[in-house]
Amino acid sequence: MKKYLIFLSIFVLFLKCSIHKGQSFYSDNFYIHYKFNQLIENLNCDTILTKKVKTYSYKMDAKGNIQDSTFISFSHFDSLANISNQTKIEYKFDSLGRESEQYVNFGNGAKLYSRKSYDSNSKLIKIDFFDSNEIISRKTFHKYNSENNLMHSETFDGYNLLDTVLLEETLDYYYENETLIKTVEKLFSIDFINKTIKEFDKNGNVIFDEYSTFYINKDTENMHASRHFQYDSDNKLMKEISQGTRKDTVVISHFYYENNLPKETIEIRKKTGKIKGLIRYFY
Repeated sequence: MKKYLIFLSIFVLFLKCSIHKGQSFYSDNFYIHYKFNQLIENLNCDTILTKKVKTYSYKMDAKGNIQDSTFISFSHFDSLANISNQTKIEYKFDSLGRESEQYVNFGNGAKLYSRKSYDSNSKLIKIDFFDSNEIISRKTFHKYNSENNLMHSETFDGYNLLDTVLLEETLDYYYENETLIKTVEKLFSIDFINKTIKEFDKNGNVIFDEYSTFYINKDTENMHASRHFQYDSDNKLMKEISQGTRKDTVVISHFYYENNLPKETIEIRKKTGKIKGLIRYFY
């Protein structure tokens, strides 16, 4: 499931960033399927039923009544799942049983993807990433505190292309009584900097995240969005409260059947109380 979600997240990110406005249905289509898999990822659900799910997205009128519905076909994702399943990941281990190298095979032979280095305490301190020619292209470095908790990581890109490598990403970790409570990630580009803050509960669930984009060009409006998450005692995600750059607050509520399978997702604009979106799942 995790490998499949990684593939889905890449597709969702690509579509959300690059698809034309007139094609937004397809973007929503991928997002809905991605969201469904997120809802069931950590729950004890019947996988036979989840594979048979029929998902409908409903269009609402100005009064919040259902106008019509659209069946969300998952045929797009069957081929995506096949790509994920056909991708073979092979690992090599050192004499201490630690993962040392990772190879990826898309069907045309295994290629070296990454190589890991460790300190005397077996803490991961460096990862070298390789391009299709098995030349180092990126490097990630990890730093730890005196309690051996991971505190900071940095990723640099362009080892195979540029005279000077570029800082691509930083990630800082914060703890309370040895439990991770917060991460701060920054992604660097020529035109902008993306910053993501996440806060966690004692079960490792994300209870808050905040996304900010700061543009180098001052004429471009900076973007900001945040979300609060609420879970029940079984770690089911029950509610999301999101707010965008223009302070438009949306409350997203998730409902489940007794067998823990998602039943319905409702998006409501807090200011007007009107339903923005409605998704229902049938099995």
